[in-house]
Amino acid sequence: MGRQTPETYSKAQIVLHWAVAVIILFQITFADGIEEYGDALRDGQSPGTLDTILGNAHIWLGITVLALAVLRIALRLIQGAPAPVPAPKLQDLAAKAVHVLLYAVLFITPMSGIAMWFFGVKEAGGPHHLIEKVIVVLVALHVTGALWHHFVQKDNVLKRMLSSKASA
Repeated sequence: MGRQTPETYSKAQIVLHWAVAVIILFQITFADGIEEYGDALRDGQSPGTLDTILGNAHIWLGITVLALAVLRIALRLIQGAPAPVPAPKLQDLAAKAVHVLLYAVLFITPMSGIAMWFFGVKEAGGPHHLIEKVIVVLVALHVTGALWHHFVQKDNVLKRMLSSKASA
C-alpha cells in the first residue's frame, strides 16, 4: 500500500498546523516570562504573578508543541500530504529545506527546553535560545513562501492549509 496523496490537508492536519503556529507565536512573543521566572527561582526569590503565569505557560506550551509535532508526523504518515506544486528546482529545494528544518526545530526546541528545565542540563540552554532565532527566520521564510504562492504564482498551496475542501 503506497502513501496517499490527497489534494488538501485533512482538517486535523490543518488544525494542528495553525495550533502550532499560534503557540510558537506566543512562545516567541512572551519568551521573557520564562527568563524572569527562572531567574527568580534560581535566586531564591518568589517570581511575580505574571512571570509565574508566563513561565509555566512557556514550559507547558513547549511540551504541547512536542506532542503536536509527534501527532503531525503520525498524521502525515497515515493520511499523506498534497503533492508539491511544480516549481523550479531551487524553489522546490528551498521549500523542502524549510519544511524539514521547521519539523526539526519543533522537536529540538522543546527537547532542549525539557532537558534544561526538568533535568538541569545547562548546556541545553545555548541551543534552546539560538533556535528561537532560527525559528523566527524559518517562519518568515515559510510565510513568505506561502504568500509568494498565493499572490505571485496564484496556485492553491496556501489554500490547501486553509481548507480541507479541494479547490477547483
